[in-house]
Amino acid sequence: MPEFEEEEISLFEEEKPKIPLYKKIIGAVFFVPAYMLTHKQRGFWGKVEFTYKMENYKDPYRRTTRRSFRQYYELNYEGYVYSPRLLTYRLGGNFVREDSTQKTGSSKTDSTSKLVGYDIEFNMLKSSRFPINLFARRTQSPLWYTYYDRTSYIERKTDAYGLFGSVRLINSNVNYSYRKSKSKSTGIDFSEDRKSEEFSLSYGKNWINKALNIAYKKNIDDYIQRYPNISSYRKVYQDINNFNMDYRWRISKKSNLNSNLRYYSNSYSDIKNLTGNINYMWMPSEKLTANFGLSATRSDSRDYQLTFFSFNENMAYVINENWNLNHNLILFTSSGTNADQKLLNTGVNITYNKYLSETFSVFGGTGLSGQIESGNINRVGGTVSVNGGINKRFSFLDSDFTLSGSASEYNSSKNDKSTTYNINERFNAYLLNNLRFEHSINYYYQDSKYYRPSGGFTQTNYDNLEISNALRYRKLLGWNGRLSSVIGMKYYYGKNRPERMYPYANMNLSYKITRRLLYRLSLDVHRDSYYNTNYATLSTGIDYRIRSLFFKWDFQYFYEDNENYGKRHNYITQFKVYRVF
Repeated sequence: MPEFEEEEISLFEEEKPKIPLYKKIIGAVFFVPAYMLTHKQRGFWGKVEFTYKMENYKDPYRRTTRRSFRQYYELNYEGYVYSPRLLTYRLGGNFVREDSTQKTGSSKTDSTSKLVGYDIEFNMLKSSRFPINLFARRTQSPLWYTYYDRTSYIERKTDAYGLFGSVRLINSNVNYSYRKSKSKSTGIDFSEDRKSEEFSLSYGKNWINKALNIAYKKNIDDYIQRYPNISSYRKVYQDINNFNMDYRWRISKKSNLNSNLRYYSNSYSDIKNLTGNINYMWMPSEKLTANFGLSATRSDSRDYQLTFFSFNENMAYVINENWNLNHNLILFTSSGTNADQKLLNTGVNITYNKYLSETFSVFGGTGLSGQIESGNINRVGGTVSVNGGINKRFSFLDSDFTLSGSASEYNSSKNDKSTTYNINERFNAYLLNNLRFEHSINYYYQDSKYYRPSGGFTQTNYDNLEISNALRYRKLLGWNGRLSSVIGMKYYYGKNRPERMYPYANMNLSYKITRRLLYRLSLDVHRDSYYNTNYATLSTGIDYRIRSLFFKWDFQYFYEDNENYGKRHNYITQFKVYRVF
């Protein structure tokens, strides 16, 4: 007779404890009526799933194979007491068993995981203004990770319980939640013990032209991570607080105001941040739009203390259908650890956009800005910029062409200097109904030097060219299928930057052969000359359904070829059958 049956018999042979009379009376008064008032809502439902997985990995130095068979059973019951409006509940449980065999070189390892979970929910007064939900659950799962140098296994177990609910008032709502969890992860080369606690409370109220939202969230995270292979561990305790408040006010049809307040603190990193913003938008006419913004930030940590204030103004004026005028102003001040600085920046720019025909347009603009700084650095500077371009549509190939460019020059009293050029060209065309050609060129140049408070200059220099060409194809395969693919080439070159070629291609196909049979295919290949590496990924699968029975077959292949570590291959095949009842 099996061992567990012997233990079962021994339990029956033990003397049953006597239940006092008063406990029997309490049970009859409270539990019997409750049982009689319990009704079935959905009743019993669940899921049965079987998965067989094969994985093969190989490179010039290692070869690993793993076979696993996973069984998953889930059973739930849903009902209510007296009325669904009073109390509904769900009682659920699941069981997972996974048998696996792993072989690396000449070593072979067999393992079996047996994991039990549960899920309990109580929903009270869900149709009232004061709904409340209670829950308790346990989740357990085996997790496998395959790396280029090893295969790792982690078994994770989490127990959690808590509640959440709301108070629904007239034009307002209060939401709250509390969750506490304890988890343990155990693996071949890693383990973790974690305790977490989370509390949240929010309030929202709406008026005809106003809205207020306040939210507070607190997280306490306490965990320790151990790495036996390197005799190391990491212990963390952090108390995190988040407070958010948003207020919106539509003052009139021509103006509105938005404001927000944010607070964040973390005991582990010893950071405290408080930020406030006010933004006012004014539209006195169809031609004039103005925005005014004020923000302040206070940041404290164990290493620094910083305070920021800024004021922003932006005005846009439509002169006519072709000309637009913009003005901006920034006032900024900072104080604290090595951050005493004041800044005034203001500028104006004018833009032009005109259609010379239905298919041809030109655009451009110029701008001028000035800047004054004082504090750690005292200087006066200015920037002048210009930009322009053309856009042309062609009837043949249903194509369009865009060419644009910009240039700017900055100088200051500290002999700072920055020269920037940027040129963009794009051409798109439909060669066929479903075939599209995309081409782009981007050239960026910058030569700059900026004064350092410690002396000398920080210099940067960019001279980069990027070219991209691609053919894209998309097609609907009747009512049942869809195909998309692309083949292209990207090229990068620049000063102090190695030349880089990036050819690539990918394809995605899905086709519903019958109402119950679906086929999937995905393919991706590319090469990166910078790393001298070739990559390829293939994924395909079939989904099939017979009434309530589902079948899935998936195959994945990963390939990588690098001159440093050679060729890597990873094959993963998975068969799955499940039924929901």
